[in-house]
Amino acid sequence: MEFRVSRMSCFSRFFFTPVVVSLLAFSNLSQANPEQPPALVHVDEIKANDIPARVWRSATVVSRNDAMVASRVAGQVVWLKEAGDKVELGDKLIKLDDSGLKLDLATQQANIRGLQAQKTFLQKEVERLTRLASQNNASKTLLEQRTSELDTTLAKIDAVNADIAKVQLQLAYSQLQAPFSGVVTNRLSQVGEVVSQGDPLLRLVDTNNIDIKVMVPIAAWQFVQPNMQIEVDSDLGQAQLKVRKVVPVADSQSRLMEVLLDASQTNWPVGGNAKVAVPLPKLDKDAAFLVPRDALVLRRGQNSVFVVKDNLAQQVPVVESNGYGQWIAVKGDLTVGQAVIIRGAERLRHGMPVSVKQDNSKLVNVREL
Repeated sequence: MEFRVSRMSCFSRFFFTPVVVSLLAFSNLSQANPEQPPALVHVDEIKANDIPARVWRSATVVSRNDAMVASRVAGQVVWLKEAGDKVELGDKLIKLDDSGLKLDLATQQANIRGLQAQKTFLQKEVERLTRLASQNNASKTLLEQRTSELDTTLAKIDAVNADIAKVQLQLAYSQLQAPFSGVVTNRLSQVGEVVSQGDPLLRLVDTNNIDIKVMVPIAAWQFVQPNMQIEVDSDLGQAQLKVRKVVPVADSQSRLMEVLLDASQTNWPVGGNAKVAVPLPKLDKDAAFLVPRDALVLRRGQNSVFVVKDNLAQQVPVVESNGYGQWIAVKGDLTVGQAVIIRGAERLRHGMPVSVKQDNSKLVNVREL
């Protein structure tokens, strides 16, 4: 019996002693570790969702007057404006060789002089025969023949006058004038080339009267009204532009509707790209708050944000809605003006202490709404 007790005592000493020592050491180590420092975070303020819903659509800067100026007569190009030349309404754009037309005009003018002489002779002849016929001294048949010849001559004079007017018009067309003020952008023909009627010779673009052309879906088109101010963004800056025209006919292929915004106050180049904030109805009226997109945290399929309260991180579940650039509308148990964490939330847990860094300018680049 004494031997068994001795074995049990030995077993107790060898088994329990290390365990007790380990527990004591862990307890002392835990008491020796200081508290972890607060997590460094960057914050921004929650805003009220008081802006209308919108969607950004690609657009193009177009001119209200953009023409391919074509030749109205056939001829050889003698002179034309160069690309980049600015012209005013009525300025000469193109000159064609008009020597052949001048010869035609001289021929028709000679013909008219011969017909005028014949007309004078026949008028006198008809007067003489009429006087003689009244005295029965002239044949009525001869009088009728001279009268018919006079009428024919008068008709020929009218026809030649019309030909003269046509040649004069062609002479005027040989020197084309600018139909509106603008800039020559392309020369489609060169000096010395022979062109036919209707051949395009150069492109003229009005750079003063310009629009932003945007094609929008019908769902958005119904909320666009004339004179409405809409935000437009381009590589050259931003502007609030007025809706000038809303075309009530959809494109036959894309089924999109055309909207034109007056961009005359800008100096944006024709053909440049832009983005237009097309208004839309709010999909969720309960989404009353705006938070930066960087504030959203997705864990286990649930979106949430961390707000700071009494230097502690408070996790608040949210439901996202419309997006507005770097901001997104959400609904949840939030307050306007509350500090929401936008950097450093990746490893946070609810109730963890945090320390807010004051300068966020280098980390956050959020466009003002």
